[in-house]
Amino acid sequence: MYNYYDKTVINLSRNDKVFEANFEYGDEVRQLNISKNGMKNIPPEILNLQKLVVFQCQYNKLTFIPSSVGNLKFIRYLNLSFNNFIQFPIEITHLPNLVYLNLRNNKIKIIPEEIKKLEYLHNLNLSRNEIEIIPSAIYQLEWLENLYLQHNIISELSENITKLTRLYVLQLSNNNLSILPDEIRYLTRLRSLILSNNSLEILPESITELKYLSTLNLNHNKLENLPKQLGNMKSLKYFMINCNKLKDFRQILKIRSKTVKVITYYANDFSIDNNSKLKQIKTVVGSIYHYETDLYYNNRQLYYFFDRGEIYGYRFFLIYNVINDAILRRKRKNLLKRMIFTNRMLIIISLLKTYNIYEIPEFIINKIWNFYNLD
Repeated sequence: MYNYYDKTVINLSRNDKVFEANFEYGDEVRQLNISKNGMKNIPPEILNLQKLVVFQCQYNKLTFIPSSVGNLKFIRYLNLSFNNFIQFPIEITHLPNLVYLNLRNNKIKIIPEEIKKLEYLHNLNLSRNEIEIIPSAIYQLEWLENLYLQHNIISELSENITKLTRLYVLQLSNNNLSILPDEIRYLTRLRSLILSNNSLEILPESITELKYLSTLNLNHNKLENLPKQLGNMKSLKYFMINCNKLKDFRQILKIRSKTVKVITYYANDFSIDNNSKLKQIKTVVGSIYHYETDLYYNNRQLYYFFDRGEIYGYRFFLIYNVINDAILRRKRKNLLKRMIFTNRMLIIISLLKTYNIYEIPEFIINKIWNFYNLD
């Protein structure tokens, strides 16, 4: 239907009469939405809307784009996701002012070299296709800020990625990557790097040079070790390393930057038998177990339990990133028996033998303190 208050915007989504539409204000239309109509072709009248800037055509059944789309010289935003494209619609490379292109959820296998003509592209979404290779042409899109390539079958990231110096978001989850190029260090503006569900066995040390990186997701890979300087990344706020093959829990403890808000690392191979220091302490302080849960207050996530241990019958929990001690005391006063704060960690000790908080020996507290090298 037309927006009679703003003739520059037309929304014909979920409308079975798109082909009957009369674009009487064609010269004024700037935004057009014809999504979710099950269309196999774009009505020719639409391709005469030469002042069109935003064109949404997602959730249809398109398999091709007519060459006359080149008439839409002013288009900056084009959404063709959730269609039936088997080949990249090369006709859209004739849209010189395109800034946003979304081709998510199609069946595209090959990206043509002509994509480099979209030299002002800032946001490119090619996720959930069947892409095997990132062509060199994509690395020539020097204005690219957000690149989404998750859920493809990409096995390699070229060293030419150094050219994407303006990149803020790089989404490569659910691919076949086994290694990252050392040149990733040159993505100096990168804020978010998502590499979950790949086959990574090692991370280059150079990844720690991404000084603005705030989100690093490495879930579901094959990593056994982490870069030594990872804990010195001052902008890192969200670090996910679940379902890998880490063996040394002290690698997690070293990630102690004050900026980190969330660290998750469940389903790794942490074991007392894999750590000589833990072997020595096992008979003295009992066993240490991996354990996670979330606590919520007013639908707000407060913190994670990270580790659980037992010393001479006294149970303790290690918790990072406590937001509000007062809330904890009110909500869990029957569980919490004693709290010890450091600059990065909260230890909660509750008793197996007694409910008297004064019966917790100081040497128990000291052993936990010394074992984790707390400040």
